[in-house]
Amino acid sequence: MIGQRLPDFHDETEAIPNGAYWRDTVSTWAIRTPNGRIGSIAKHTVDEHADGTITVSPSILVYETPGRTYGPDEREKLISNYGQAQVEEWERGKPAYHGYLEAGVWRSC
Repeated sequence: MIGQRLPDFHDETEAIPNGAYWRDTVSTWAIRTPNGRIGSIAKHTVDEHADGTITVSPSILVYETPGRTYGPDEREKLISNYGQAQVEEWERGKPAYHGYLEAGVWRSC
């Protein structure tokens, strides 16, 4: 997958496409993996190329987040605070991701 460089200090409340990478508000590199996981790569080595793409080493590993089950009252309260879409995402959980980002191109392991 070809990644997308977002502007530095991208507002994370705006839509972030899968495969994107950017510098966050404290100038730390952040990513959204091809399967939708958002994370920091602050502990990685990041080489920025003249064309704005990056190469990250070592590989990027994001662990699985298991789905959650909420009781009716707790679910209702969470929805009122965070919205239904967010609560449904927590209920589904998030898959793991392991791969490389090389010159802006994602490659899964």
